[in-house]
Amino acid sequence: MKRILIDCDGVLIDSGKLWLRYLMNHYQLKKGFFSCLPTPLPYNLTELFLFADEDNERYLGDGFEYWNNFQLYDNITPREDASEIIPKLKDLGYEIVFCSRVIGNHGMSKEKFLNKWFPNNDGIVLTKDKHLVKCDMFIDDSVANLNNMYHNNPEVDCYKFRLDYKEPEEPIKNFKVVYNWYTIYDILKEKL
Repeated sequence: MKRILIDCDGVLIDSGKLWLRYLMNHYQLKKGFFSCLPTPLPYNLTELFLFADEDNERYLGDGFEYWNNFQLYDNITPREDASEIIPKLKDLGYEIVFCSRVIGNHGMSKEKFLNKWFPNNDGIVLTKDKHLVKCDMFIDDSVANLNNMYHNNPEVDCYKFRLDYKEPEEPIKNFKVVYNWYTIYDILKEKL
């Protein structure tokens, strides 16, 4: 049975939009971004915001506290295409393992989210070292994660989910880019 390792944020959930909304409500944009945000947005959205008052006397946070909410995923729903297609991949005979990084203390909330929306998964791994998890295929939105997986496991088929954020790291390989789960289904159905 072939194992698909699937990231959570950016792949199952558009968490970038949620994080940006939080940052917009809690912090001031840096000069130059008042009238228009850059396109594409930086992968690290904190690059757009100020985290101290105007005189740099009072530290306001760093924007990453958003991820420290122990209920972060409790009221989030996954992408509709992910909810529809992932069970179909399981029906085709693929082993489905979710692998996601946890910043702060949202791990239990993320695990509950994954078990609620994808109850027939074959495992959940919460780690920043995704390359250590054995798999045949890897789906992630981060070039750094894809590079790390490919560098350590060149036999793994790596798929880049989305291209709508500017990342600081360049891909070490031309990873297949997918924008939705229907495309992933078509690709993986052909691999059987």
